[in-house]
Amino acid sequence: MVPSAVEELLRYVPLIAQGSFPRFVLRETEVGGVKMRPGDQVLVELSAANRDGSVFPDPETLEIARADNPHLAFGFGLHRCVGASLARMELQVALSTLTRRLPDLDLAVPADQIPWHLTRFVRRPRALPVTW
Repeated sequence: MVPSAVEELLRYVPLIAQGSFPRFVLRETEVGGVKMRPGDQVLVELSAANRDGSVFPDPETLEIARADNPHLAFGFGLHRCVGASLARMELQVALSTLTRRLPDLDLAVPADQIPWHLTRFVRRPRALPVTW
């Protein structure tokens, strides 16, 4: 289950702390009642797409066995991360090693008490208290 768990974690716990680089409107359009003209700048929050209920059934639930997982954790198209395959492999190796060597690994605090460190580009726990 490690590959599907990695994909679900990438979907559920966004790596990027806040919006992406600005994009420019190419043609007049309206989104959510807001009219935009060519040349207007917009910030797209890709991680919000990973919680889209029309794409992900029960999007607010972490389901490590989620079969269909077209998340955007690494972006999309021209702006897709070139290191996505390497990152997936590293995460799979780390998760496999942890679960094999420490099968009783568990959080020592409730998940909502984990403090997060946020920068413009990276989101990570400040501390991750565990028991085994």
